Amino acid sequence: MKIVIKTNDAKALKNKILNDAKNGALNTWEHRKNDDDQFITHSPDQWADKVILVFTPSADNKELTVTPSYWQGNYVPTDDEKGTILGRFCERLWNQYKNDLSSFVSYV
Repeated sequence: MKIVIKTNDAKALKNKILNDAKNGALNTWEHRKNDDDQFITHSPDQWADKVILVFTPSADNKELTVTPSYWQGNYVPTDDEKGTILGRFCERLWNQYKNDLSSFVSYV
């Protein structure tokens, strides 16, 4: 399960999304990080930290893949929960980042 976003600059879009989450400009999402990377999680109590979204730019920097994951050793989310969180993030893509992408596709 993932979303693949077509964009002119995948690294810049990843940074924009993460910075918006850090600065409170990504409504209902919060920034998270560990020693290796940065992520976002949907902030309402029923979803917070159950699913984290991982952003991976392609080698040619033209695609940004968004993959649902979770914190190792914690709650393991169901596919239904992962799909719900990806769907919520699609809402943000359509509304907040539509000028930063040309299209996106979801894969089960």
